[in-house]
Amino acid sequence: MIVILFLLKRSLIKVFVCPLFHKRFKKKYLLAHCHLHTKDKPYGCNICCKCYKDKQYLEAHFQPYTGYSPHICDICNKGFMWKQSLSHYLVHTSEKPVMCDKCNKSYKENRYHVIHYNLHTGEKPFASTICSSAFRSKKDS
Repeated sequence: MIVILFLLKRSLIKVFVCPLFHKRFKKKYLLAHCHLHTKDKPYGCNICCKCYKDKQYLEAHFQPYTGYSPHICDICNKGFMWKQSLSHYLVHTSEKPVMCDKCNKSYKENRYHVIHYNLHTGEKPFASTICSSAFRSKKDS
């Protein structure tokens, strides 16, 4: 771990650098980031025993147990843990803002476009854990 000291507004700031990607973090964020490079999942649910690499994902996992949903859809009042999930409003419209630049097919969410785009590239990024087959989407593997 590399430590860099910065002078910011007359204060000495310690910045920690990821040894693999050379990204800079405050110490608490570097420790969370480093779990991405390992198979460690130190944050476990005490109800169902599911484990996560990042504390924020464990907190999101608890949302159904606690009912805590700080972000509410204005249309159907469904609650979400993450503000980004408010793109959920697209289920209430016919809007499809993500368009494939190869065939002009449209999608409500980028994740569906990514799976579709693998048709054009031939990429099959999801390998089966049972056989040697590979698939375009995780749900097919």
